[in-house]
Amino acid sequence: MFEAIGYNPETGELFNKVRRSPNAPAGAVVGNANCKNGYLSFMLGGKRYYNHRVIWYLHHGEWPEHTIDHIDGNKLNNRIENLQTCPSQLTWRRETLKSTSTRGTSDGPDPSRRDKWGEHRYHAIATLKGRKVLLGWYTTEARAKKAIKRVEEP
Repeated sequence: MFEAIGYNPETGELFNKVRRSPNAPAGAVVGNANCKNGYLSFMLGGKRYYNHRVIWYLHHGEWPEHTIDHIDGNKLNNRIENLQTCPSQLTWRRETLKSTSTRGTSDGPDPSRRDKWGEHRYHAIATLKGRKVLLGWYTTEARAKKAIKRVEEP
């Protein structure tokens, strides 16, 4: 199926070996980053393929069993040495954590959030792949810190 697609390991780019259509001449780089998720992708035979998954297939001769992770976090860097397969859960844990407070633990009790007994609730917020993620609401700061540690540990 991918006989018409080549891979340049130096640049991490896919290219057309032959002319596939008037808009896809031989030698042209394959894939565009117009996807909302930021990955390069292309259409072939009416199906969308992600460049990093096709590169894994072309290099290893089989489709990846798990999620393909970009080691440096750059979704456009598709060099094979920058790609690794791992369960998506581990991909999350590998990300750099930050929060709105010191040490990425909890930003303290939120005065507007109280449980049904009127007690303050602590929330743990982390930034994963550039997005703020609420890890949960906790009755104590220690529990909020524990939630962050579970995500930080590989």
